[in-house]
Amino acid sequence: MKDVIAAIVRAHPRVTEAVRGATPAQIDELERLAGLALPESYKEFLRFMGASAGPYAPLRVTRVQEAPGRVREHEEPIDISIEAVLRRYRRRARWAREGSAKARRARDPEGTVFLGHTERAQDLSWFYVALSDPARLLVAEHDSDGEKVAEAGPLASFLFARHFPDVVR
Repeated sequence: MKDVIAAIVRAHPRVTEAVRGATPAQIDELERLAGLALPESYKEFLRFMGASAGPYAPLRVTRVQEAPGRVREHEEPIDISIEAVLRRYRRRARWAREGSAKARRARDPEGTVFLGHTERAQDLSWFYVALSDPARLLVAEHDSDGEKVAEAGPLASFLFARHFPDVVR
């Protein structure tokens, strides 16, 4: 991830004006609330643009059939901010302290950490990073029922390929 970020900054130096990294305290809190040590490459992403991806947020693309034979693509930003992620983990911790059944339903899929979500409540998607292979972090999309609906690819491609295709494929 460090090499990918360095290549993006070299090719697009103004990107650093538009993004904001997470603080060490936020990253520590995420590890504590998630109950796991995050891989270094995931922390590198958080330090680069974890607080705000600015105009470079990853997009979820869906196809909407408007009429027979006419399909339109809809792009929706994915909120990958550390605050959105921490909000989810803080809520889950509160539910666990209260003994709420919501805490069990809000568990991450085994071996993953929550990455972000789409904003539209009627078609909510949750994105998780699989931590089983720290050298090759994979992103998966889950629906609001927790079912995996799609592999979204390697973390670096998921985060950067759409906005920086000259650097990341």
